[in-house]
Amino acid sequence: MGFATIRNFPAKDDLVEAVFLDRMDAYADTVTVALEDPDPWHRFTGYIETACAMQAADIGFADVLTMTLPSAKALERRRNEAYTDMVRLIKRAKTAGRLRSDLDPSDLLLMHTTNAGVINAAGEAAPEASDASPPQ
Repeated sequence: MGFATIRNFPAKDDLVEAVFLDRMDAYADTVTVALEDPDPWHRFTGYIETACAMQAADIGFADVLTMTLPSAKALERRRNEAYTDMVRLIKRAKTAGRLRSDLDPSDLLLMHTTNAGVINAAGEAAPEASDASPPQ
């Protein structure tokens, strides 16, 4: 994307939305897919692993996921949809007795923020460093 193209965006939020909306859509879809898993614990941990892997694969998205961009309406709408589904995911895992009753949805924001920090520190090694797979 050239400098002249960047200048076509009225605000930084508009540029961020144009670059990251597809990834926010994929993130929101991850939560929706997790809700379809019949096992409440598997759906919760699967969501966590997938979301963290998405952050590790794209350092820019790792940061965007934890930012608020009020004028990026479509991006914020998709983030809010994901949040609503994430709250449902947490409630279902709690109801099944698979998740601590004191976990709050805001705890996942802390997890994403921490993960973004680790990813930024790990640089290009982030995808391998965050892989939860056992060593071969």
